[in-house]
Amino acid sequence: MEAPLLQVENLTVRFGGLVALRNISFSLKEGEFLGIIGPNGAGKTTLFNAISGAVLPDRGKILFQGRDITSFPPHKRARLGIARTFQTLRLFSRLSVADNVKLAEGITYPIYAPILSLPSYQKGERELEESAFKLLKSFQLERYWPRPANALPYGERKRLEIARALALKPKLLLLDEPTAGLSHQEAISLIEELHNLRRKFSLTIFLIEHNMRIVMGYCPRIIALSYGEIIGEGSPEEIASNPAVIEAYLGEKE
Repeated sequence: MEAPLLQVENLTVRFGGLVALRNISFSLKEGEFLGIIGPNGAGKTTLFNAISGAVLPDRGKILFQGRDITSFPPHKRARLGIARTFQTLRLFSRLSVADNVKLAEGITYPIYAPILSLPSYQKGERELEESAFKLLKSFQLERYWPRPANALPYGERKRLEIARALALKPKLLLLDEPTAGLSHQEAISLIEELHNLRRKFSLTIFLIEHNMRIVMGYCPRIIALSYGEIIGEGSPEEIASNPAVIEAYLGEKE
């Protein structure tokens, strides 16, 4: 049996007297497109923060490709192949669209190389630009190449943040409400693009989503949280008919 890409075991996170996550356990197979839903304050973003290393759990384990990463800092997890986006856009707003992606590629060169025009620097810059252009083209953003990120429409900035995350060449991509603020058609277009990119880049995607039409229509498996605990897990049909989910998230049946 193939080992899961991500395994979360009995994860508990406390903030003072508040228990944000309680005994969370689930696994994520390579290539999956998993959705997580729940009311505001259910613990969804805290779970992403724990997986990406922004917060350390009080109890439990996080395994990535069979390796215990529970105590790893965010940058070390990113190098292993975990990338994420945030509810609030965190772009380098005054830098160009191109530079936002190129910075994420993480290619380094000697500080004196640009002055001396070293061949290694010139080659690295060409490769970096080619890679960034291809990635931006995947999101139909190449026409914005020289513009500052803050000059883009909101929906395009959402795409840029995802493109920047993909520049890290992740194995696991955590998306925190990627369709928030988008029209229904924009949301559909973005999710369909993500499915195509998942296949193209051999990605595993885990997303937080409040748009129930999106999550029910495009996520083969869904986890439902409420008050820091998993109250349901399964297919969209199983989640939609789960009494605990109906009561906590979708509203009680009449």
